[in-house]
Amino acid sequence: MTLGLVVVAYHSGDVLRGFLGSLAASSHLPEEVIIVDNSPSPVAAPQGTSLPSIRVLHRADNPGYGTAANVGIAALGAECDWVVVCNPDILVEKDT
Repeated sequence: MTLGLVVVAYHSGDVLRGFLGSLAASSHLPEEVIIVDNSPSPVAAPQGTSLPSIRVLHRADNPGYGTAANVGIAALGAECDWVVVCNPDILVEKDT
């Protein structure tokens, strides 16, 4: 199973590192993480995580949550079997 993760963010730079760091406790790591940032100023891609691929797509026009989720899904590689769309202010716990 290939998992892609789409994170819809807005002024979320302060919570992204904690969220991405918490993914290490997950029972299945995503192959690819797409952060769709709807903030007026772009957030930097977090460094130093154990995730294989993190990309940030900046949408200063803030098209809304659903559109941002669809933009992120379209940006995932074709090999993704499953997609999870989430907010950046959650923390993943063991065996999630």
